[in-house]
Amino acid sequence: MIKMNNLRNTIINNSNVAGKGKPALLAAFLFLIFYTGCESIIEFPGVPVTDPVVIIEAILTDKMEEQSVRVSYSMALDDTLSDGLVRDAEVYLYSENSDTVYYRYTDNGWYKSLPFQAEINKTYILEVKADTNIYQSHGTAIKLDEVDSVYYISSFDPETRDSVFFVHVDGEKKMKK
Repeated sequence: MIKMNNLRNTIINNSNVAGKGKPALLAAFLFLIFYTGCESIIEFPGVPVTDPVVIIEAILTDKMEEQSVRVSYSMALDDTLSDGLVRDAEVYLYSENSDTVYYRYTDNGWYKSLPFQAEINKTYILEVKADTNIYQSHGTAIKLDEVDSVYYISSFDPETRDSVFFVHVDGEKKMKK
């Protein structure tokens, strides 16, 4: 607060230079209103404050292209110092017929595979090794003509402090006439 008061005094004391007293004083006042700000802690009901947890975003398409997975840590809303990226994870995709795809780290938390395409109606298991934990998710690639909703289900285990989110995409396949 001392630095801001000194800044305010400097602006006000310099505002009378060259007959610009009132406009400069108004500018100084607006500056103080908009840039002195206050800090308040915002709490989200039902969301426990915990250590950072691993967040995994995966994109798997039926296009012949590099497939992408992003691995990062959750961060506090007021954390401006860390980027939350996980740069040393091991990321693999296993298919039901025992094919294994390795993802390499590229940048900004993204891991990329060599180009391949997911096959419709085939089940895949995504495995990410980060820190000392192994995370796995499985799903079947389906072809949708129309998406009608996207939602998630979450659960939190207070004993282990683990959070799990399941993202669901609902849609339908249109019948050909």
